[in-house]
Amino acid sequence: MSPPSSYSPRPLSDRPDAHFVARAEAVRKQQAALYIGAGVSGDSGLPLSDGLVDLIGHAVFSELGLSATTIESGTGLERNKSLEAIADEAEALGSGAVPALRSIVLTSAPFQLARPNYSHLAIAFLLWEGLVSVFSANWDECVEKAATTVGFALQTTVTDADRAHRFREALFHKVHGCASVASSLLLTTSQISSAPAWAASEVQSALSGKTVIFLGLGTVGQYVQTRLRHVLSSVPPSSANYLLVSPGNPSAAFASLLADGANHNHHDAYASRFLDDLLRALWSRVLSAVTGRAETMVRSATWANDGILRGVENLKTALRASDALSVLVWMRRACGGVLPGRPAAMHVDGETLLLGLAATANSRSLSVRGSLGAFTMELEGRYVELALWPGKSAHMLVDQEVARIDGRAAEGHYDDAEKPVLHLCLGQDGPLPSRGVPGDLVDEGPEDSLLEPRMNHEWLSVRGILDGGRTPSLA
Repeated sequence: MSPPSSYSPRPLSDRPDAHFVARAEAVRKQQAALYIGAGVSGDSGLPLSDGLVDLIGHAVFSELGLSATTIESGTGLERNKSLEAIADEAEALGSGAVPALRSIVLTSAPFQLARPNYSHLAIAFLLWEGLVSVFSANWDECVEKAATTVGFALQTTVTDADRAHRFREALFHKVHGCASVASSLLLTTSQISSAPAWAASEVQSALSGKTVIFLGLGTVGQYVQTRLRHVLSSVPPSSANYLLVSPGNPSAAFASLLADGANHNHHDAYASRFLDDLLRALWSRVLSAVTGRAETMVRSATWANDGILRGVENLKTALRASDALSVLVWMRRACGGVLPGRPAAMHVDGETLLLGLAATANSRSLSVRGSLGAFTMELEGRYVELALWPGKSAHMLVDQEVARIDGRAAEGHYDDAEKPVLHLCLGQDGPLPSRGVPGDLVDEGPEDSLLEPRMNHEWLSVRGILDGGRTPSLA
């Protein structure tokens, strides 16, 4: 199996295998954590540990007088030293050598400039929803950039001091430092040999009772193994489940870390494919819940006919060729009233938004196009956007959503700026702009917009639709 140079996610019509039902449920219930390594950033052009030593070899010799290779006794073959061994030799040279090595390492590959790949974007979505905590052995800033790309600022801990003060407030922990803070990079045995206080005090509570999923760690550098052992030793094997995701068989290094668990709890896949399967399973779980609620409404006669079920099938058909990440990011961007790190798309409110969408769609013409930030949905001559602002005023919802959607228009995401945008809204306090009975819509919105082109906005209350028990008029 060759690693994908640029991963193309599978369509929602391609159901993941049955194993992902339980995995998705653990993630949905916030009972999973990720520990990610260099393999996650491979598609972004960043090296694995041995490849990194190849890249720094010349500079290490010319600037520090150290060799990055050694001769194996017995075979006489030349092989790379571990990065940790090179760092220990640099440390022995004097106080200035380790900072110099850090500089060599950071200029050997684009750790700060690399663009996020599919895996980073998928991880960012899971963090946005607060579904997982993530421990990263990587120095790059790709997950942080992915968070910005999808639409939020990611709280991150980089140093042990960070984690001592705000471990529980952040969900993303860079346990080997960050490329943007050169002094934070942990390289030498002395820097990583002692278990940090947070590993014992905070990791146990963060990981106990959860499924810990290792991604991009098929090959594990020695300097990564040491910190990984600290984390694993903080959580008794009986109190957590482990899943190693890597192509092929587990490496000898990982087999020594997890013993029998490396073989018995192994999923043969690259990180990108695993995360894609996981997101499709999460979407399937949400859509199943929406279908169940629609069926209950029809059986109990709280919905006038089976139009809401036709709407669910219409939605499934429209999204068959779309990928899960694009649809889920589109949903999460609509949840501006929910803080990052808290579930929204995966929450019952997310299901309710989709139920309102299905009720509105019925058998009407429904289509989608684009991916990620450019994903759009159309319903009978108008674009559709969701909006979740729990406990916020309807006035605030309207202001925020008009600004968000007009911003999308300015970025060229809507092919026809003359078409109105229908907002399906949930959680707001107070009435939405309307001239008709609750649940009917009008084209109304703020007159003063500095963005061009300004869209025409229409508003529907999802609660009004569902309480009304009928498909709303779009006339």
